Amino acid sequence: MEDLSVVRNLLFPYEPSSRLGLVSRRASFRAAERILASFDVTSISPHSEIRDLSLSDRQKIEIVRAAARSPRLLLLDEPTSALSASDVEWLYNLVSRLKENGVVVVFISHRISEIRDFCDSISILRNGRHVATESNEDVSDAQIVRLVIGRSLDSAFPEKLKAATERGVSQPVLSVRDLHVGTAVNGTSLELRRGQILGLAALDGMGQRELYSALFGMAVAFRGEIRVGEREFRPTSPLDAIRAGIGYVPSDRRREGVLVRQSGALNMSLPVLDDYAQFGVIDWPRLREAIALYLEKLKIHPRALYRDAGSFSGGNQQKIVIAKWLLAGPPILLMNDPTRGVDVGTKLEIFTIMREFADSGGAILFHSTELNELINMCGEVVVMYKGRSVETIFDEELSEEYLMRSMLGENANESRA
Repeated sequence: MEDLSVVRNLLFPYEPSSRLGLVSRRASFRAAERILASFDVTSISPHSEIRDLSLSDRQKIEIVRAAARSPRLLLLDEPTSALSASDVEWLYNLVSRLKENGVVVVFISHRISEIRDFCDSISILRNGRHVATESNEDVSDAQIVRLVIGRSLDSAFPEKLKAATERGVSQPVLSVRDLHVGTAVNGTSLELRRGQILGLAALDGMGQRELYSALFGMAVAFRGEIRVGEREFRPTSPLDAIRAGIGYVPSDRRREGVLVRQSGALNMSLPVLDDYAQFGVIDWPRLREAIALYLEKLKIHPRALYRDAGSFSGGNQQKIVIAKWLLAGPPILLMNDPTRGVDVGTKLEIFTIMREFADSGGAILFHSTELNELINMCGEVVVMYKGRSVETIFDEELSEEYLMRSMLGENANESRA
């Protein structure tokens, strides 16, 4: 509950009370401190409000709240989807401790590497049906993929353009110069060109979220310059960004990407309602016809025309968000970890959509927490560290080891030395 403090989220509805039946704030604070310390979460203040925490810290509080109730069975549904790399290690230690204490943990994930690390046995569901249960040691990664999507996967990524091909001689469609946003972005610069998927690499909390917010008009930059084409761009709202030809696929789709209690059709139509209205009346038959084309293109079930977006899987919700912008047709897409929490088959579909969008002349600024996605989708990657763009890495240098060193600030430190 993001409007409440960490203390209340951890203890609700079992907050300690006084003899008069009133909640004891002092006792609640001490209890929350003990819970956080017992699960090795010391960097989060019990007094903090959930809305002020990072996505990763909010996820940790949810996990701690569930584990602190001493369950015999703990269900973890995509628990790492919002966690940083260091917090995934924290979760691994927590799950190991729970298993030693006899707790049964059901760990749901689309990341095969995590299934390998966390699980003893693997059960696979496809389209709501159980298709197999195997010992972790007895099934290969290729078999898991085939069981998940119902076919073999020849390649996890579409063909990548070389950096030189992406850059060409075209002028940037979006350029950022020495941008400062609050205390999170402290001098970031980049250039995004037509036909390019430009990677943005950063560890959690290095300013990438705030950068995206500033580019989409959800935060105000107090210094630096943003240009769309040759025009200076100072957005004060998402509407300014949409009018400038910018779409945004956020990392937290349920909070920022979709209206979960509205239909998929309404979600997809939000940026284009004015285009399908006359004298304030929306031409729904024409709009539904346009929406149906993108539902088919992105392999989203036609019931999205009338079913709430929240009733769909995370992968289909993400495809609804992407379909919304394909329908609107902006030339620039900001994509912040768009494959977070989706299965391998849906990932390939999203990557293919991205590649087709760039091939048709669009431009994408693409951040991912999975380095292999940046390496296989981008010919050029900008690295952010402590709010600054510290390095631009091209094809021939792109590797997970080199990227990680740069994300940790090692390359920047070496260059200063």
